[in-house]
Formats: sequence, C-alpha cells, structure tokens
Amino acid sequence: MGAAWAIPAVSLLSASPAMASASNAPVVTIATPSNAVPASGSVPVTVVAQSAQGQPLSGQSVSLTAPSPGTFAAADGVTDGTGTYTTTFTLGSRWAKGGATVIISAVVGGVATAQSFPILGANALGWGYNAWSEMGDGGQAGGDSAGSGAVRSSAGQLTTVFPSPIKQLVSCGTATGQGSNQSTFALLLDGSVWSIGGNGFGQLGNGSYSPSTTWIQISGLSGVQQLSAGAESVYALLSDNTVAAWGDNWFGQLGTGGTQNSVTSPAVIPGLSNVTQIAAASQQVYFLLSDRTVRALGRNAWGPENAPDGRGALGNGNTTSDVSTVPVVVSNLANVTQIAGGSSFGLALMGDGSVRAWGNNSSGQLGNGTTTSSAVPVTVSGSLLDAAALAANLASAYALRASGAIAAWGKNTVGQLGDGTTVNRSVPVAVTGVTDATQVAASGSSAYAVVSDGSVKAWGQNTKGELGDTTTTNRSAPVLRQRLERTVGLGAHDTGAEFLAHVRRHGESADHSLVAESGARGRERLGRCASDHRIHGCLRRRGSAVGIRQCTTVDLVGNDELVGIRDSHREPEHLGHARFVTDGHRKLPIRYGDDVGPHPRCECSGFRSESVG
Repeated sequence: MGAAWAIPAVSLLSASPAMASASNAPVVTIATPSNAVPASGSVPVTVVAQSAQGQPLSGQSVSLTAPSPGTFAAADGVTDGTGTYTTTFTLGSRWAKGGATVIISAVVGGVATAQSFPILGANALGWGYNAWSEMGDGGQAGGDSAGSGAVRSSAGQLTTVFPSPIKQLVSCGTATGQGSNQSTFALLLDGSVWSIGGNGFGQLGNGSYSPSTTWIQISGLSGVQQLSAGAESVYALLSDNTVAAWGDNWFGQLGTGGTQNSVTSPAVIPGLSNVTQIAAASQQVYFLLSDRTVRALGRNAWGPENAPDGRGALGNGNTTSDVSTVPVVVSNLANVTQIAGGSSFGLALMGDGSVRAWGNNSSGQLGNGTTTSSAVPVTVSGSLLDAAALAANLASAYALRASGAIAAWGKNTVGQLGDGTTVNRSVPVAVTGVTDATQVAASGSSAYAVVSDGSVKAWGQNTKGELGDTTTTNRSAPVLRQRLERTVGLGAHDTGAEFLAHVRRHGESADHSLVAESGARGRERLGRCASDHRIHGCLRRRGSAVGIRQCTTVDLVGNDELVGIRDSHREPEHLGHARFVTDGHRKLPIRYGDDVGPHPRCECSGFRSESVG
C-alpha cells in the first residue's frame, strides 16, 4: 500500500555553528511530525536542545522565526525537562506551491539553527458530488446515503498534502448508485500519482479494494506524463510512452489479454508503445500514437451486456465482437492531433481542423446529421473545419474552435449542449454566449469552458452541484460560476466531482494546470528551446522592438528565447503573456495555423515564472 504521502528529504540549511560542539552550547534540532509544513492549517513544531553528549538541556530560552505571513502560536518559550519546546506553526499561504520550502529558524541559548521544510500544497479547487471523499478536500464521506450532504455547489480547495504541484486531476465512477466506485486521481509535476475515494474495483491502485478518505500515493508509478480514467479503470502514460493500467477489467479494457478480473496495482499494457495521448471512455479506451494513428481497447458494444444495443465503439469496423482484450487499429484515421472519448463513442481531431467520430450515435453524438451508429469513423458535419480541441461526456461532444467559440452536438436532455434548449442535436450547434474560450472540458452531462479573462462558464446537469454556481439547478445555457482569476486548467469526469486549477484569486496564487503548466503570480516565460523546432503562432523574441502580429510559422533556433505567444484573435497587448498546453507529456505553447510534421511545436526547458507583484 502506498504511503499517505511522500515527503522529500529534509535538508538542513545551517547546522548549529562550530561553537555548538562545545560542552556548554546546545545542539538544536527543529522538526514537524511529517518533516513538512502544510500550505494551510497548523502544524506542531518541536525544538529539541541537547548537550554535545546527547543529554537534554532544560530551561533553555527558545525564539522561533519564519518568513511572513507564517506565524507561531507562541514564538518564544523555554525548553522543558526533556529539553523540548513545542508550539504550532501556520504558514498562512494556502496557495503556496507544493514542493517549495519554508525555513524555520530558532535561537536556543544563543545558538542559531535553521531548518528547511518542504511545503505540502494543493493548487486546485473542486466542487460537485463528494459522497466518498472523492473531492479530496477532507470533506464528506459515508457513501450515497449521505444524500444532499454530499453535494458541494461551490468550489473548495483540495487538502494541502501534495509535495509537488498538481499537474492533472481525473476522476472515475458514476454519480449515483455505485458510490464505492467513485475515486479521484492527482498527477503531480514530479511524476507521482495519488488517489482517494472508493475502491470497489481496485482503482485506487494500492493493491487492495479498501476505500480511502485521505490521499495516498500509488506505489510503482513514477515519471507519469498523463492520466485518463474511464468508468472504473485508470490509465497512466509513462515516460517511455507505454501505458500502465489498473482497476476494472470486466471488458478487457486493461489490455491484460483477459476479462473480468480487476487489477489492483498498475501494470503495463503489453504490446502497446509510442503512445502520446490516452482518452479513456466508459468501458473502452483510445490511444493516440506518435505516428498519429489511433488504437482502441475494451468493450466494443453498448447497452445491456447480454443483449447489446449495438457494436462498433472500437472503431475498427467490427460489428460482431463485444470486446477486444488487445489494442486494435481505429480504421481510416491518419494525421490525428487529439482524441477524446465518451460513453461508447470516440472522437479524433484531424490535422486539418476537421473532426471524426465513431461508435454509439443514439443521441446524435457522432455529429453527422443522423442517429445511425457507425463502427468506423465518420466526419462531423456542420462546416466544423477549425476545431482546436475536443471534449466529450456521456453522450455529447464539444469542439473548441479557433475563433474561441464552442460547437456542441449529441444528447441535450438537461441542456448539456448549452444552446438554450433541451433538444438533441445531430450536427454541431454553437454554445450560447461563449466566443472567447481557451479550453473546454466535459463530464457526465455537464460541460465547462475557460474564457479569455480566466473565468469559468458551465452548463448542463447540476443536480449535484456540478456547475459550481451555488445551486442545484440544471442550466441549458452557460452560467458564470464563481469568478476566478487566471484559470488555466480545467478537468471533469462522470463522478460529478469537477476540478479547476491554476487559479489566482484575491491576490493569492496557485501553480497548477490540468492541461497547462506555468508559474505563479503573473507572467510566464518559456526557457530556451531544447533544439530546432517549428512553432505556429504569433510571437516575439526577447529584445525585438516589434512583435510578429499575424499567425505565421517561425523557425526557432536553439538559442532563441520565446517570451510571448498569442493567437490572431487576441489584441496586440497580449503579446508577452504566454499561454501553454501539453500534448500529454511535454510543456508546449498553444498552437495555431496549419499543421507541419508530427510535433510542430517548440519543446522548451527552463520553464519558470516571473513575478509581476
């Protein structure tokens, strides 16, 4: 079983000075119970004074200091008969970056000592259903019987337990009925993976079926680049472009070559390599490979298990088999740049901006003007030729367009298409009032968009607070949920627990993104390019008097430093304010324009931030 959390080794910045070795000078240590400090809340701090021979020194004066806004319950005191003085420390900076350090200093008997402690942070907010503690904020547990008490209709910060910033959050499970299956997973920037919640199929990855109401680190996983989760199955893209999987395997979706047996610890899918993105659907999963083709695995049918309503979710033309326990090639796809998965249907974004879809089409989710399902990819209709990103939920699909508008199609019974109606659509329609989106995400029967000012708009099902607008009223048109400055990452899943990260609000800052990576408090900057690459977008180079102000392709040589990127739909003053996405395993600038080659984006090192106050 993984540890409750992993704590980096504590480094002693400055030991007691040389005179501490004298018999009359104390040897001082400073410690916390976990040798770490949470970003929010209080933690006991213990100072121990001993002689050079290891004997406790009682009656020693103690004076503690730490950087502002950190405070001690009692900064000054005296060691007791065991040579110990204990007080509590509050860092007072809830958005402090996980993995950063804070120095606590003590002067004991005239001897100064300083200790550096790693900060445990949580740069993410969540809202929605929380019956099994899947929100990860230390709140409700007790299952579906908790009823309305499990609903979080406004955002709350996750528990500050992470030793590194959160890079991505995903959830698995269903919103009701099978609560023991609801779980959440956090991928940290250090490549570790953490889990919390229900564990009915072993999806917590801790080698058991026992649920957890606290975050645990999944052992055996390191260097993870991306996570994706299906109904009760979880997938991790590893640094060597292979995939580890665990959880439910009833339909062979873990690629073990068999079915039915759950897997309680991560195991690499055999015969699958060169993966650049994972898109888990309900009981099937799709993989984008480096050659821009797509593989599929798991359940090929939908509807009742013993009498399926249809087959073709794997997109390989097979309409007779219910499952495939080994990856199969999705037919007629080449030059794919992104994939997404819904409930028994898949989506592929093509290099020319068009979208293909396959699988179940009972609600028009393939977007081709019919409700006829297809076992091979079909082209989404409605002049959708400028898609920049895709998202899908149970039976609806979404495309972020280059203009910042969002197109939606498929099921709309609770307003999840955001067009102001509850009418299903078999061709794309515009989401009402969204013209400047930078990201789109979807879950269950709800959808979300981050817009250019960092606000989040949400629409669709809201019976469990999924929209975060402090109500439980469904919305057929987008509502502006709690305003959040600089929202750069957004993620959601079918549990009804929604997550948003990399926020800065009320002067505070957070370092996270589910689909982006950048620094805190303002202006981001890419470091130097690791090698010669091509990048699409509007940019300027450091030292340039005038930035390039039209969409273009620019050769970046190894020593060029990219200091700004924007798209042609933004005003010139946004030059110098970089925005970033990832392709599942690398930090990359947002890309616009025609596609050139498999990775026409600059892979950069030295990623950091500059404070702008």
